[in-house]
Amino acid sequence: MFDPAEEPPLTLAEATKLPWLKGRGGKRPHVATLHRWVARGVRGHKLETFSMGGQRVTSEARLKKFFAELSDAPAPAPTSSAPDVEAIRAAAVLDAAGI
Repeated sequence: MFDPAEEPPLTLAEATKLPWLKGRGGKRPHVATLHRWVARGVRGHKLETFSMGGQRVTSEARLKKFFAELSDAPAPAPTSSAPDVEAIRAAAVLDAAGI
């Protein structure tokens, strides 16, 4: 449960201005990035928010929890758009053998 007395609420725009929240190249994330973390998440983890006065708010503690979950999450399996050469060769051998 969200308790504003223990976790001061931050709008997503305010959260982008936290001094420790920096992305690539030391830049602050755009507010749209935080909205994406809320809606779609990252590697199966979503940023927790609450509705307060018609706005989505989060807290510094919830942001730190989100990043801790991402740090503990296993890396996604690498994907390749290139065709699997071994599978193509095996299929050709099977076709040549009439199988």
